Amino acid sequence: MNAQLNIAVGEVHLIPLSNNAGTGFSWVVAENNAQITRVTIDTEPATGGGARVLGGPVKTMARIAGLQAGVSGIKLVQRRIWEPEQPPLDTLLCSVTVIKKEEMLGA
Repeated sequence: MNAQLNIAVGEVHLIPLSNNAGTGFSWVVAENNAQITRVTIDTEPATGGGARVLGGPVKTMARIAGLQAGVSGIKLVQRRIWEPEQPPLDTLLCSVTVIKKEEMLGA
Protein backbone atom coordinates (compact mmCIF):
# COMPACT_ATOMS: atom_id res chain seq x y z
CA MET A 1 0.00 0.00 0.00
CA ASN A 2 1.25 3.48 -0.86
CA ALA A 3 0.03 6.78 0.56
CA GLN A 4 0.82 10.48 0.31
CA LEU A 5 -0.01 12.80 3.17
CA ASN A 6 0.17 16.51 3.85
CA ILE A 7 0.10 17.38 7.54
CA ALA A 8 0.91 20.45 9.60
CA VAL A 9 3.60 20.72 12.25
CA GLY A 10 2.05 19.43 15.49
CA GLU A 11 -0.67 17.47 13.69
CA VAL A 12 -1.12 13.70 14.09
CA HIS A 13 -2.49 11.49 11.31
CA LEU A 14 -3.79 7.97 12.01
CA ILE A 15 -3.51 5.10 9.54
CA PRO A 16 -5.33 1.84 10.35
CA LEU A 17 -3.24 -1.29 9.76
CA SER A 18 -4.55 -4.84 9.38
CA ASN A 19 -3.33 -7.23 12.04
CA ASN A 20 -4.16 -10.52 13.78
CA ALA A 21 -2.27 -11.12 17.01
CA GLY A 22 -2.36 -14.91 16.78
CA THR A 23 -0.18 -15.05 13.66
CA GLY A 24 2.98 -13.67 15.28
CA PHE A 25 3.20 -10.79 12.80
CA SER A 26 3.54 -7.21 13.99
CA TRP A 27 4.05 -3.85 12.31
CA VAL A 28 7.42 -2.12 12.72
CA VAL A 29 8.89 1.14 11.44
CA ALA A 30 11.58 0.25 8.90
CA GLU A 31 12.30 3.81 7.63
CA ASN A 32 11.48 7.29 8.89
CA ASN A 33 13.10 10.73 8.92
CA ALA A 34 12.93 11.26 12.69
CA GLN A 35 13.68 14.99 12.34
CA ILE A 36 10.51 15.51 10.28
CA THR A 37 8.04 12.90 11.58
CA ARG A 38 7.54 10.69 14.61
CA VAL A 39 5.92 7.33 13.88
CA THR A 40 4.47 5.06 16.55
CA ILE A 41 2.49 1.83 16.23
CA ASP A 42 -0.35 1.36 18.74
CA THR A 43 -2.27 -1.88 19.28
CA GLU A 44 -5.42 -2.49 21.31
CA PRO A 45 -8.15 -5.16 21.39
CA ALA A 46 -10.47 -4.88 18.37
CA THR A 47 -13.52 -4.98 20.63
CA GLY A 48 -12.85 -1.50 22.00
CA GLY A 49 -12.08 -1.41 25.69
CA GLY A 50 -12.72 -5.10 26.50
CA ALA A 51 -10.22 -7.69 27.56
CA ARG A 52 -7.77 -8.89 24.93
CA VAL A 53 -8.52 -12.41 23.71
CA LEU A 54 -5.32 -14.41 23.35
CA GLY A 55 -4.66 -14.81 19.61
CA GLY A 56 -7.71 -12.73 18.73
CA PRO A 57 -8.04 -9.76 16.41
CA VAL A 58 -6.44 -6.48 17.41
CA LYS A 59 -6.80 -2.91 16.19
CA THR A 60 -3.46 -1.51 15.06
CA MET A 61 -2.89 2.15 14.18
CA ALA A 62 0.15 3.98 12.86
CA ARG A 63 0.36 7.47 14.37
CA ILE A 64 2.35 9.92 12.27
CA ALA A 65 3.14 13.24 13.94
CA GLY A 66 4.58 16.24 12.10
CA LEU A 67 7.61 17.60 13.98
CA GLN A 68 9.04 20.19 11.58
CA ALA A 69 8.57 21.29 7.97
CA GLY A 70 10.01 18.94 5.35
CA VAL A 71 9.41 15.63 3.59
CA SER A 72 9.68 12.23 5.26
CA GLY A 73 9.65 8.85 3.55
CA ILE A 74 8.09 6.30 5.87
CA LYS A 75 8.19 2.54 5.42
CA LEU A 76 6.22 0.23 7.72
CA VAL A 77 6.57 -3.52 7.42
CA GLN A 78 4.54 -6.35 8.90
CA ARG A 79 6.80 -9.21 9.92
CA ARG A 80 7.64 -11.72 12.56
CA ILE A 81 10.44 -10.09 14.53
CA TRP A 82 12.23 -13.40 15.01
CA GLU A 83 12.40 -13.91 11.20
CA PRO A 84 14.28 -10.80 9.99
CA GLU A 85 15.64 -12.61 6.90
CA GLN A 86 12.12 -13.40 5.63
CA PRO A 87 10.34 -10.90 3.37
CA PRO A 88 7.61 -8.90 5.09
CA LEU A 89 4.01 -10.10 4.90
CA ASP A 90 2.87 -6.55 4.06
CA THR A 91 4.50 -3.16 3.45
CA LEU A 92 3.17 0.39 3.67
CA LEU A 93 5.11 3.18 1.96
CA CYS A 94 4.11 6.71 2.81
CA SER A 95 5.47 10.06 1.65
CA VAL A 96 4.62 12.72 4.23
CA THR A 97 4.98 16.43 3.56
CA VAL A 98 4.96 18.42 6.80
CA ILE A 99 4.25 22.12 6.47
CA LYS A 100 4.01 24.99 8.91
CA LYS A 101 0.52 25.44 10.33
CA GLU A 102 0.29 28.98 8.89
CA GLU A 103 0.91 27.63 5.37
CA MET A 104 -1.74 24.93 5.87
CA LEU A 105 -4.31 27.61 6.79
CA GLY A 106 -3.37 29.71 3.79
CA ALA A 107 -2.05 32.64 5.82
